[in-house]
Amino acid sequence: MFATTALTSFASPAALTASDIAHIKRLCQSLVGRPAADIHAVLQQFAPYLRTKDELNRHYWDCSSQHCTGTLNLRDNAALIYDFPDIPDPKDPLALVPDAVEKGNNRISFAGLVRGGKVIFTVPSGLKPNLPRFHLTNR
Repeated sequence: MFATTALTSFASPAALTASDIAHIKRLCQSLVGRPAADIHAVLQQFAPYLRTKDELNRHYWDCSSQHCTGTLNLRDNAALIYDFPDIPDPKDPLALVPDAVEKGNNRISFAGLVRGGKVIFTVPSGLKPNLPRFHLTNR
């Protein structure tokens, strides 16, 4: 019975509650500073809030200009966004080695929650992330 309950909770269209948002914020606080190479394991903690159970497999990064932004779709028209600097190491340009080239490289520098095109919170607080266009309109 637990397996059935766990699987159905992934596809739940239920709105995020204040308690859910508070928990997501705590998860985001633990995400900042973590190596980008560990992101898939860390994102498992967001499983109760995923839009569908396949979201972890569809999660992606948008990288350009020594900077990557990741997005994970959550229920209630929300998304987790996070960012990290990615300055390629000349010795291994495809590696995501933490602190390679400069301190903080390939470490999550911010995380936040976006819902319906609006930033709910960012960690650290007060940041105005440069959101991809698809986050700025209702989906």
